[in-house]
Amino acid sequence: VPGDNKDASKAEKSVCPLCKTHLSIGTKDPPNYKTCTECKNIVCTQCGFDAMPTITEIKEWLCLTCQMQRALGASESAGLPAVK
Repeated sequence: VPGDNKDASKAEKSVCPLCKTHLSIGTKDPPNYKTCTECKNIVCTQCGFDAMPTITEIKEWLCLTCQMQRALGASESAGLPAVK
């Protein structure tokens, strides 16, 4: 039955939603992805980063989308003009 192939649906889900890089989910390759601690989306390691690398007590890793939302929220609360 077309469209009933589990491997095909797994392959479709194994791309970064931001840059469309293929993710190594379910392969023997080293992981090239992480889960955003804010939105829980899985993105490639190039589309996210440790938001507080100097604070070891907090294990936070944000995708670029959540980092931008946080940065824009911080600038708005400080009374700075938002970037559009």
